[in-house]
Amino acid sequence: MRFVRRLAKWIVVTVAAVCAIVLILLGLTQTAWGRERARRVIESRASAALNGEVKLGAFRWSPAGHVEISNLVITQGGQPFLTSRAVAVRYHTWQVLRGGLRVEEVRLERPTIQLIERADGWNVLKLLRARKQDSQGGSVRIDRVVVTDGSLSIAPLRAPAREFSALNVQTDVSYANRQLRATVGTGNA
Repeated sequence: MRFVRRLAKWIVVTVAAVCAIVLILLGLTQTAWGRERARRVIESRASAALNGEVKLGAFRWSPAGHVEISNLVITQGGQPFLTSRAVAVRYHTWQVLRGGLRVEEVRLERPTIQLIERADGWNVLKLLRARKQDSQGGSVRIDRVVVTDGSLSIAPLRAPAREFSALNVQTDVSYANRQLRATVGTGNA
């Protein structure tokens, strides 16, 4: 009986210690130091996944599934591909912890997107870094992408460039089995 009490005590102490460590780590992510560290990790990992460089301004994160980013800039070959004054992301926390990536919503405020055709093809088609052939890759689903007051520049190689402003779009995006799918729900420019 004494052994059972001691074992129960150790289990309770261990669970309490793990909970305390998790709470401390969550608390640290809400400090200026924690947000800066998270910002640098995200920039590094996102840049590694792309043929480009990702830079974030201020970064705020909530364990409840909210991320706010200011001044997002994605460059490719030294030229801006996408800039956005503000990005807000809502995601399913438990889905991320289980290994999948399902994003409820991504909102881009006043983004500028530049599509440029070069001799080797369009810049957007070269944005994702190629994976090894045997790599399955993960699946990603974004239920809703909302672009508010955006601008789009399209520069074909052998035709005049076109600009679209006051762009408002709602779409969904998914990537699975090496296939990217997007459906535009509404849009106007």
